[in-house]
Amino acid sequence: MSAFAPISRSIGQLASLAAMTVALVAAGSSPASAATQTSDPGRGTVSVTGHGQASAPADVAVVSAGVEVTGAAVADAVAAQNKAAAAMLAAIHKHGIADRDIQTLSLTLSPVYDYESSSQKPASYQAGQSFAIKVRDISKAGSVIQAAMEAAGDAGRINGVHFDVADHSALNKKARDEAFRDAQSKAEQYAGLSGKTLGGLLSVSEADSSGAGPASNDYARMADVPLKPGVVTSDVTVDVTYAVN
Repeated sequence: MSAFAPISRSIGQLASLAAMTVALVAAGSSPASAATQTSDPGRGTVSVTGHGQASAPADVAVVSAGVEVTGAAVADAVAAQNKAAAAMLAAIHKHGIADRDIQTLSLTLSPVYDYESSSQKPASYQAGQSFAIKVRDISKAGSVIQAAMEAAGDAGRINGVHFDVADHSALNKKARDEAFRDAQSKAEQYAGLSGKTLGGLLSVSEADSSGAGPASNDYARMADVPLKPGVVTSDVTVDVTYAVN
């Protein structure tokens, strides 16, 4: 065997190792090259906020009504309050209001002091109870209020009337449609101003929808109590992000 054979083999092995190292380096650099190739500095995003509003005539009335009485003793006040409340509820039921549409909002009992007297004892006691009464046939709202007050007499109290719609889903859908169209229109405008075209939708989020009370309506008279139901308005806000090309 030639004395130069081991040296030749060593040189051959070194060459093979060098070739393998070059291949590994090339393979390791390919992901970086791919990332560079796929990145597009011309792409971007546009984020906008859209607002939508929809209104519908109110078709439900929620009446806050109750009773308040004063008695010389606790038992007297409670008894008088119970009697007045029972009379009010009976009158409301006669007008077709179901139990499921009547909810107790508050029940109170408190001492009443005579501050002109030196006595530390209560001069009397005041008892009260209030209810939320949902009138699904809004045309009967005035009649229900009138009947409730007549039944309770001097103990009757009306704390307010709130008008609403029975089904908010259709109203909110209209407001949502308008909000999204508003956002899309803004996004298209911004994309055009920047010399680009609007791409695909990346994200959309909706803020809590809100319903406002009466906005406007012709004056309406119901029974002996004049009421103005107006319209109920739903407001929707959406945050939208699009890609731009």
